[in-house]
Amino acid sequence: SVSRDDLLIMSQPPGDQALDSFPFLPIPIIAVAPPQHPLCAQEQMRLADLGAYPLLVREPGSGTRKACEEYCHQKRAHFAQTLEVGSTESQVEGSVLVAALAFVGLALLPRHAVRLELAQGLLRQLPVAELPLQRSWCVVHPRGKHLSPVAQAFRDFIRQERAQIAALERRFGMSD
Repeated sequence: SVSRDDLLIMSQPPGDQALDSFPFLPIPIIAVAPPQHPLCAQEQMRLADLGAYPLLVREPGSGTRKACEEYCHQKRAHFAQTLEVGSTESQVEGSVLVAALAFVGLALLPRHAVRLELAQGLLRQLPVAELPLQRSWCVVHPRGKHLSPVAQAFRDFIRQERAQIAALERRFGMSD
């Protein structure tokens, strides 16, 4: 629960709680497919063009999944078939993700989660006109809560150094 913690870093702060938050790092969500996928041959496409193919989706409760579902609904892009996979964070799960994508075909994922697979040519970013979907990592804390000195110093550091953090992130190629 957000109310128990001093600070959290999350991509989608809940709207039903009294929270203060500010974004500090971009999370571009892109469409990816294995290089042999038929859509990789196209130079440009619309989000709705992806709907004819199965889509790999994150687990329920995932901020990425929620953002993508809302965005696709808003853009009237509907997928006939989806397959659910767990977190994309660990290297083992990353391997499972690539294997699942080879079988399923498409996914909408944060660029940083597939950065290595893109660099190695295991996946390709699809040229979708409406993407990337821009989200942000946010520092979140309960409104009015007295923060510990360490939490306050961390929050203030992130707020003051947002530009430097973004520059480091660009340097290491996480959101290109």
